[in-house]
Amino acid sequence: MPFTKKSLIAGLGLVLVCGWVLLIYRELLWYCIRQFYGQMQIIWFAKPIEEYLQNPQYSQELKNKILLIQKIRRFAFDSIGLDETSSYTKLYDQQGKPLLWIVTACPAYELVPYEWKFPIIGNFSYKGFFDKEMAIAEAESLRLQGYDTDVGEVNAWSTLGFLNDPILSNMLYHSEGKLANLIIHELTHGTIYIKDGVEYNENLADFVGEQGAKWFLKSTYGENSTEYLEYTYTESDYDIFVNHVLAYAKRLDSLYRTFHEKTPQLEKQAKKQLLLNQFVEDARALPLRSDYYKKHLVKTPNNTYFMEFMRYQAQQNMFETECNQLFKGDLRAYVQYLKKKHRHIISWD
Repeated sequence: MPFTKKSLIAGLGLVLVCGWVLLIYRELLWYCIRQFYGQMQIIWFAKPIEEYLQNPQYSQELKNKILLIQKIRRFAFDSIGLDETSSYTKLYDQQGKPLLWIVTACPAYELVPYEWKFPIIGNFSYKGFFDKEMAIAEAESLRLQGYDTDVGEVNAWSTLGFLNDPILSNMLYHSEGKLANLIIHELTHGTIYIKDGVEYNENLADFVGEQGAKWFLKSTYGENSTEYLEYTYTESDYDIFVNHVLAYAKRLDSLYRTFHEKTPQLEKQAKKQLLLNQFVEDARALPLRSDYYKKHLVKTPNNTYFMEFMRYQAQQNMFETECNQLFKGDLRAYVQYLKKKHRHIISWD
């Protein structure tokens, strides 16, 4: 078909528009390409679990954890009612190396997460990187703009069932309870998701993960089993620690609200640091029965530390109350209710 002057002008206009879009979003496009490549590397090199189960050089202890994950999957689908996928039927051997890092940021004197905006999938209060140096560079860029920042290693994440997420080999070193919590947490993301609702999504996944893990351990090993008692023992310590963090988050928020434009920078920083030091001192005096959560006190935290706990734990009471009041604690019925209520779209954990 011959080109006309009108079609040539339209074609040139389309090229210019595409070029403008690529120019505006070049950094985002490059980021998405790298993330896609990193994710597909893991998917591509993951092997069916049968290859590890049949490998005589693979330890029986690790094989048992692989088999345990299959039991947890089946429990999550059949008993809890999460959407069934083929996730965790393959294993990616990360050879003991970390795979993903996330960057978080907050204004220095406000407990509000910095958000990264992505077309279609919405806003996120964290940004993942398969390259640690890129994560550090992103955090440093935000720090120079005056934000509190943090770079943290990620042990697991979800593609919400759009891809078949593999077992990551480092997962196999978790205890039975933590492993059950982790798998159920990630499968929850693949079942229920709210766009632009990171805090809601993470709190919900944590609630279903914790309650589902208790249910699984009790039904699999028994209420008086070592597996169940050790998990509930650890969770009890965690609840004490979380309550402490959330209480101080409220105190920090109250402090920041007293600041105004004329408050000297040095005064704001001094008052903030004083309260953070008090948080650490009081945390060390908590009546914890184990040293497990004391690792959270390795360094003096900043605002991102408190936002992380708020992201995962601030709404736990709401979910528990709703589940108990509407469904008398029936987790499966509650999950079915939420599945009908919410739609889902791809997300990182």
